[in-house]
Amino acid sequence: MGQPRVEVYYSDTAKSQLDFVWNTTHSIYRGTIGPGGATGDSGHIFPDESFFMFFEWTASKKHHCLKINPKWPTTRIYIRA
Repeated sequence: MGQPRVEVYYSDTAKSQLDFVWNTTHSIYRGTIGPGGATGDSGHIFPDESFFMFFEWTASKKHHCLKINPKWPTTRIYIRA
C-alpha cells in the first residue's frame, strides 16, 4: 500500500521556469519546473496533528504558497502560466 501523492503541473503556455520548494514535515526539497513540466511528493498514510505539507513557488517574480492536505490516492494541482 502506498502513500497519498501530490502532483503539481505547470502550464505548457508559461513563458519562464517555476522555482519551487516542497516542505513536508522535516523534509525540504528545492527544484525547478519548465513550462509543461510537473513535480510531486508523497504525504503520510496516517498523518497526525504535526504533519504539514507546503508547496512554495516563484514565477515571474511573484511568490506563492499552498498548504496541502493530501487526499488518497492523488491530489493534483495545476498552476496557470
